Amino acid sequence: MMASLVNTTVRFHVILSLSPSATGVFFSFHFLLLFAAYVPQSFKESASPAIVLVTIHCFEGFPKREMAKFTALAERMGIVLIAPEGIQNSWNAHSCCGYAREHSIDDLNFIKNTIKFVITSHLSQTLSQTPVIFTGFSNGGFMSELFLYETHEEWVTGVISFGGHQYKLSNIRSGVAVMTHHSVADTMVQYNGCCDTISCCCEISEHSDVCLSVDMLFQNWTSANGCDSVTTETLQSPVVNGTLECSHGIGCLAPTVRCKHNGFDHEEWEDNMQYGDMILEFISEAVCLRHGTFQHSTKTCECEMGYAGDLCTGTTHTIHLPLWWMFAGLVAAGVAVTIAVRTRQRQREFQRLN
Repeated sequence: MMASLVNTTVRFHVILSLSPSATGVFFSFHFLLLFAAYVPQSFKESASPAIVLVTIHCFEGFPKREMAKFTALAERMGIVLIAPEGIQNSWNAHSCCGYAREHSIDDLNFIKNTIKFVITSHLSQTLSQTPVIFTGFSNGGFMSELFLYETHEEWVTGVISFGGHQYKLSNIRSGVAVMTHHSVADTMVQYNGCCDTISCCCEISEHSDVCLSVDMLFQNWTSANGCDSVTTETLQSPVVNGTLECSHGIGCLAPTVRCKHNGFDHEEWEDNMQYGDMILEFISEAVCLRHGTFQHSTKTCECEMGYAGDLCTGTTHTIHLPLWWMFAGLVAAGVAVTIAVRTRQRQREFQRLN
């Protein structure tokens, strides 16, 4: 069992190896915290750099329970899962929730530093070359979306929230893929927002200055991502006897999706994740657009020059020469051709005279 010491901003962690399918569990000496990660066999057999999905649990939730919802998807796509645990099972996402919010815990930097450690130490990649998608339920949804507004690093590739979203209309970074799932029947975290006029659980209303609905949030996202228009489709819910309306931005810089669910309670998100194909396509497009063009008809990615792999996460190691080298090469080739032609002419003239 191998151990190494990690020093983040406010916490110290020891990593212990687990099974062949996990990168480790992190224990904090400052607070008792767990951090689990799952490496699918399909990634181990792939030559492409890793895609990372960070799964963030709900208030009073657990990392392995949240991560378990995505293991089948991880195997299908070869995605590495990282699942942190918040202090007293809570996250400081401003308006939500619990101990972490009340004590202003710096969860944003904790998660960021831990992701960086796992990627550099266990996947042997740099953070800048790694597509990172965040997903979370309830308090985890609030926390996931915080990476849209308070970090502007290029490695933040996308966010998928379930039953929880940030109440902000400014400072969102354009070009980031966004998807939200929320139920109009949710009474714990209301579809139309949480504030002094709309009551929600966990004292969210008391810590929110504005009631921002999921619809208003989606309008903000389509504007930030420069979408030309929006199309909506009605689907049968795979979880309950109801429907969901999914709206997709058209002509956007990055995938922009809102799914409005009917007949769905807040707690249903806790263990259910029956949207594998939808999320798989969303992640595929989000990752592809970093260095390629996504073809919806075939669900394939066409890579830019210098990139390779199913989603263009690898490189072809093409050597790019400076322009003046290229010009010099053309001149040299021209000179060589001229010399060859003149030499041939002189040979013919010599043969004619003799």
